[in-house]
Amino acid sequence: MHFKICQIRYFFTFWLQFSCLSVSSAKKIPSNIFNVEKLSENLIAIQKYQALNKGLRFYFNLDESVPKFLRGDDVKIKQILINLISNAIKFTDSGYVKISCFAEKIDSDYINLSYKIKDTGIGISQKQK
Repeated sequence: MHFKICQIRYFFTFWLQFSCLSVSSAKKIPSNIFNVEKLSENLIAIQKYQALNKGLRFYFNLDESVPKFLRGDDVKIKQILINLISNAIKFTDSGYVKISCFAEKIDSDYINLSYKIKDTGIGISQKQK
């Protein structure tokens, strides 16, 4: 399971870096102030419905370390999370999908916002690794 979490973090980081590189230098990368709790709750409501319809247990935890408001590209965060959570639900036939969100302070101006997705799905085969 540890490998799966690392893959998600790598994918998330790579996606954001790729997005930054693909934007021309003349354009600014979107940076909005957004409510992390509302973003997460709206996203989770849709995904939870899909999981429950499939007979899965669905858990979400927003750690108290997460600030209420952040500045960043909330649209890109939603896109990535929808993709990752949808895949977790899609490839899980029974059991659960758990999502947790937490923050790690980097310095006085920056934090690392992390979403951890854990499921009882089929995972990644040795061949795919």
